[in-house]
Amino acid sequence: MNGPHQLFLRHGGRICSAVAGGSAAVLLGRSLRRDEIVDATQQQDHRHFLFHSKGQLTFCEGAPDVPSTSATDSDNLMTEDTPEKANSQDDDYPNFSRHGSKAALPKFLTPQLYQQLKDLKTPKFGVTLDDMIRAGTMLPYGANPPRGVGGVYTGDADCYRVFAPLLIPLLEEYHGVTLVGDTAARTSTTGHHHRPLHHPYGSFQRPTQLHNVVINRKRTYNRKREKSSLKRHTTNLDPEQIVHTELDPTGEYILYTRMRLARNIDGFAFCSHISRSDRRQIQRLFQTIVDEDFRPYQGGAYIPIHAMTNPQHDDFMSRRICCMDPDEFKIAAGQARDWPDARGIYGCRNWDDKKSRHQIRRRRPSSPLMVRPTQEEIELWEESPPNIIMWNNYDDHFWIISVNKGGDVQGVFKALSDAVRQLELSLLERGHAFCEHPKLGFLTSSPSNVGTALRASMSVKLVRLGKQHPVLFQEILDRLHLEAKSDYAETDQRYTGIYDIANAERLGRTEVQWINVMIEGVAKLIELEKKLERGEAVSLQDVEKVGKNVES
Repeated sequence: MNGPHQLFLRHGGRICSAVAGGSAAVLLGRSLRRDEIVDATQQQDHRHFLFHSKGQLTFCEGAPDVPSTSATDSDNLMTEDTPEKANSQDDDYPNFSRHGSKAALPKFLTPQLYQQLKDLKTPKFGVTLDDMIRAGTMLPYGANPPRGVGGVYTGDADCYRVFAPLLIPLLEEYHGVTLVGDTAARTSTTGHHHRPLHHPYGSFQRPTQLHNVVINRKRTYNRKREKSSLKRHTTNLDPEQIVHTELDPTGEYILYTRMRLARNIDGFAFCSHISRSDRRQIQRLFQTIVDEDFRPYQGGAYIPIHAMTNPQHDDFMSRRICCMDPDEFKIAAGQARDWPDARGIYGCRNWDDKKSRHQIRRRRPSSPLMVRPTQEEIELWEESPPNIIMWNNYDDHFWIISVNKGGDVQGVFKALSDAVRQLELSLLERGHAFCEHPKLGFLTSSPSNVGTALRASMSVKLVRLGKQHPVLFQEILDRLHLEAKSDYAETDQRYTGIYDIANAERLGRTEVQWINVMIEGVAKLIELEKKLERGEAVSLQDVEKVGKNVES
């Protein structure tokens, strides 16, 4: 049966559900119990209903001409008994039948696109499509991927060019943008000619090289977003442009402020595909930078994870000083190979931005031998945790983290922007540069981090808002372009009401703009929490004005 048709599901003499468009003849289903048919059709979309264990196909007949459903929707209809897509002739195509309706990868990786991309490789490191999607296919049976962008981890910078037909739609959906122009442009590095280094902050504010880039905000995958437009993606690490506001004068709600930037070195494979020797080379390079540039000016220590005792490692992880052990996603993606070989952390307890404004010069020839931290240096972190932390060879080559107690957003961002500047200066002096795309910004292993590669967050007490109104809370977060993480759900007896509130997207605005979005949003969330404490009601109308400001 070709052309648009309508699929009718009947129970007795009553039509219960219908789907228009596409080829309805290939749709299969299950039997449906009489007492559950109405609820199932009302609560679930047509794809989930049709292939639910209780759905049943009764008959197909012609329907008036209507626009066909997208290839994505029709291609993703499948059952447990027929794991292959109906129009797929390729036994190599992954089985996405149990990934759930929220999974992004099956939506965009159609059998046709898989055939188009499966034999391609990146020119330098030979990354394939199956290398990238390994974490999106090697999941527990029935899993619904809640993290990353559909379980996709790029193996090098060229992935964003070679596999652009898959990655660009994923990026647009996740970050809520539309990229116009040549999205398959080659990567570029941030050399001296791109970024004057004599100015501590202003030199970071610059547009990317392509000026025909138009970014329009649209609805994000499973998020409600209003459309807006930006002429081009820019980078701005100037702390003076952060909104000055006293978010929590009493210190009752905000526990700490934490920000993180991700960076990769141009010319190396990313962590999911990097070789053991290259990973160790990056560690030696970082150790040299710490010994020759950081410690003489800032102090601090670099500690390989291999050098930690188990109690130290557990303690540092619990206080978020050290990166966590790899989860199933990172293991499947290949990021945990040889763990924890060539991984380590640099920490500085009192980072002074005035010291790092001086031009860095080598103090002695580079040495391949690593300087082991003293026990005294490690014990200092137990008494006073570092406010600048750098992880190497975790998700990306470098994660630069700035953290401090309370709500001093500007102070935390100032230390962060200064630390990443000093790291870049040290790399440039040694002939290396950050990996950057002319349109997508800083390139990262996970497409969810490209652009600014910034996650700016606050740990906030929202006991009543999170527990009394969990659905409304999520809707408010969507309006404010925020995401929230908590150790325990509101239904858990261990629930604390402490949430890590952060910017939900990375691409489409500058670092300063995303931080200001986070500031405005946290201020409004605290205001709503105070209203609940006074016994007043809250609603989406309370965030309407702030939501419009965020969208603009």
